[in-house]
Formats: sequence, structure tokens, C-alpha cells
Amino acid sequence: MTSSMSISNANKALRRDLLKEMRQVSERAKLPIDPDQILFGSHSNVIVVNSVAANFDNITRENLKTGVNVGLVYLDLPEEEFTPTSSGAIPAGFYIVRVTDTRAELVDVSGKSVARELPVTIAAGETTLRRVKVDIYIGPGKCKFSLHSRRIAIDVCVGKNC
Repeated sequence: MTSSMSISNANKALRRDLLKEMRQVSERAKLPIDPDQILFGSHSNVIVVNSVAANFDNITRENLKTGVNVGLVYLDLPEEEFTPTSSGAIPAGFYIVRVTDTRAELVDVSGKSVARELPVTIAAGETTLRRVKVDIYIGPGKCKFSLHSRRIAIDVCVGKNC
């Protein structure tokens, strides 16, 4: 088998396993996700899986006044670099991303808040988007996961360099 086939097969297996795990966790969390919008990123010892709530395309700034669950993420971040100063270390695991118009919060699947007051940037959506998109950025002391629709764009940052 050529190395490109090996990588292709590994990618298919990773995507299949991620989708299965994300669906199971989303059911436990009672947060339906868009199975076509799951993004995996890894750098050194950082692992991030970002997915978007199935209803994200309908979320508006008005919804954010009271807070809304916008996505489901898996984070495995090295404590020393990515510890939000106000929240302490974030254990590796799955988290619901809850956003208000002033902050983001990570809530574990049991409903316990693990990280509050995370920096969030909220902007107008990209009207030319045909579908919701997810992004991940991993850099020195910073992990950012983003969700974008035609109506709204949300960027959440975890780390000392946010």
C-alpha cells in the first residue's frame, strides 16, 4: 500500500470514529449537531474537535442575550499553556459551548460549568455562505474555535494568549 493510500485510509477511519463519538456525546448532551460540520485539529500535544449545533444557522444576536448552546467541542489542552486565568485548568473532554452576547462558557456533558468568562468575539455573519462552517486555530498559548453562518460569526478563545 502506498503511503498516500495509508494516510487516506487513516483519515477515513478517524472521521468515521470521530463522527460516531460526537453523535453519541451530542445525544447525551441533548445538543443535536451537524454531522457534516465536524473539524479535527492537532498540534504537538493539543487536540481539538469542533462541531456546530444543528440549529446554528438560525441563531441571532437576540438569542445571545439569554445565552444559547452553539456547539460541541472536544478539548485536550496542555494545562500550562492553555489555562484560562479565571477558570483554572480545563480537563480533557467534551464540552458544550454556551455563548451570551458578552462571554463564552464551556459546560461538561453533565451540565457543570468548567470554564466561564472565556473571551468571545461576535460579528455579523457572512451573507455569501451557503452553509455553516467551523474553524480551529491552534497557536502558542491560544486555541480558538469558530462557528460561522449567514447571520452570525462566533469565535471562542481558550488560553493565556487570548
